[in-house]
Amino acid sequence: MKKTYYSLTIALSVFVIVSCSTESTPVYQLITSVEPVETGTVNPSSGEYDKGNQVQITATPNENWIFDRWSGGYTGNTNPTSITMNSDMNITALFVKREYPLTVNTEGEGTVNERVIQAKTTDYTHGTTVELTANPSQGWEFVEWLGDLEGDLNPSNITVEEEISVTAVFQKAVYKIEISVEGEGNIIIDPIKETYEFGDIVKFSVEPEKGWSFVRWDGSFYGTQNPHEVSITQNLTISVILDENPFAGGNGSEMYPYQISTVEQLQSVNNFIDSQFIQINDINANKTEFWNEGSGFRPIGNSTVRFTGTYNGNGYVIDGLIINRPSEARVGMFGYAEKSKIINTTLFNAKIEGANETGILIGHNDGNVINSVVMGELIGSSNVGGLIGYNDSNGFISTSISKGSVSGSWHIGGLVGHNSLGKIEDSNSETDISITSSIAGGLVGRNVGGSIINSFSKGTMSGESISGGLVGINANFSNKGQIINSYSEVEVLGNNRLGGLIGINFGLVINSYSHGDVAGDKIIGGLIGENDQVGEIKNSYSKGKVMGSEDVGGFIGMNGGSVVSSYWDIIISEKSNGVGFGSSGKLKGLSTSEMTGTPAKENMPEFDWDAIWMTVSGDYPILRWQEE
Repeated sequence: MKKTYYSLTIALSVFVIVSCSTESTPVYQLITSVEPVETGTVNPSSGEYDKGNQVQITATPNENWIFDRWSGGYTGNTNPTSITMNSDMNITALFVKREYPLTVNTEGEGTVNERVIQAKTTDYTHGTTVELTANPSQGWEFVEWLGDLEGDLNPSNITVEEEISVTAVFQKAVYKIEISVEGEGNIIIDPIKETYEFGDIVKFSVEPEKGWSFVRWDGSFYGTQNPHEVSITQNLTISVILDENPFAGGNGSEMYPYQISTVEQLQSVNNFIDSQFIQINDINANKTEFWNEGSGFRPIGNSTVRFTGTYNGNGYVIDGLIINRPSEARVGMFGYAEKSKIINTTLFNAKIEGANETGILIGHNDGNVINSVVMGELIGSSNVGGLIGYNDSNGFISTSISKGSVSGSWHIGGLVGHNSLGKIEDSNSETDISITSSIAGGLVGRNVGGSIINSFSKGTMSGESISGGLVGINANFSNKGQIINSYSEVEVLGNNRLGGLIGINFGLVINSYSHGDVAGDKIIGGLIGENDQVGEIKNSYSKGKVMGSEDVGGFIGMNGGSVVSSYWDIIISEKSNGVGFGSSGKLKGLSTSEMTGTPAKENMPEFDWDAIWMTVSGDYPILRWQEE
């Protein structure tokens, strides 16, 4: 009985001890997941474990996916891995898409661009689609794909589901040249080959047949350059345009001007008035006397259709040009020139007759005349000049000369009849001028607001009134007429308002002089006949003999304007008074010995002897540019 009780007591004690131990051990929950979803599995997916238990978890990827790492309650990339359960744990297996290498090679010179078109997601069962674009290097061209991609489609798509290798094949580009000719002539190609590679330099030149001229290139390049050099970068289609040519050659462009060889070709310039021309030899124009029923050469350009091109006389001579059109206006070799350029042009033994706006070279000029010379006989009515009849506001004359005889009624000049706001520089005339009415000048008849710089005149003048050795009237318009650093040696004969340099002055005269004798009746001066109240004279002198009956002065006949630092020779002029009527201003008379040689520098101290004037041994001062 005692033994049985004892055994029961032991059993109950053991139960109590075991029961107390189980209730005191914590239990933790494990939850696993995958990301992205449906890309793989984790085992175990979940469970409850006592604290301290070791649990092995394994991540298994689906097809085309691979395990990357663990995140959440556990981090790392060991798979499978063991974790110790010391708390509730939520662990995620991260999977990434399996990547296959796409190897792209090239043969030749070029590159391949890759662009992802479509990437696999849970909605797609295929891999990434890549667009491949072959880009040839300069001078190369794409031929085809080789390897896991075939064909010549560019760009082309490929789906990457395994390791892939693609080669883009390039070959050096070759080009062809096609030519055509419109007209009579040939295209010369140097070098000539069936095909050309990128960067080859090829020279194209045109050889027109006789009587034809090159006009322009057309097609792959356009222009008038001949020959024309090209670097090959593409297939070329070359066309050349030729035209029957009334000239000795050229195409009328700046690069290849029409070539003038005969007087007939010179006359044909009228039909191409906006083109470029160059004279290639001396031209005998005597036959023009019989042209057009005795009217002679027809002036190039008129007030309706004006010459706007370029004529380069090239230093050759046009001899014996004759124009006999006494009732026509704007007469000359060029009737009306506007925005034009006439250079290096020489006319000898010309005989020109016209009415208003008549000149040997140009009747009416509104362009540039440079380095040109005319010699001959000129007759007109008004605005008549040895070189140009009427020089308009855009008219520019430089380094040009007129020699011969000029006659007319009014606005008559040895070089220009009427200069309206135009510019004349470094030019001269040596003419005998006769005038039946008024306003004439050895260089310019009427200068209205224009400028005359570094220019001179020589010769004789006879007429009625308002005449000057250099300019008849120096007028004031929107600008004052300006005469700067210029002189005259013209002998002036007439009636009234006569001057060795200017007949009537309304403008500015500075650093200028006259040497010619002046003889008339009223208002006669060695330098200026009449100086108006707005007229200005500075640093100038005169030395010629002055003769008249009323208002006669060694320097000015009648003065109402300004005279500063100016002089006249009281001995040669035979006039002790510098002004016949009006104020003398700052005018001073000197003897011949005081005005010549080195004494001139002391007696005319206001003159700029360093930059503008210079003394001459035994003679009167001259302008420095005369010695240049």
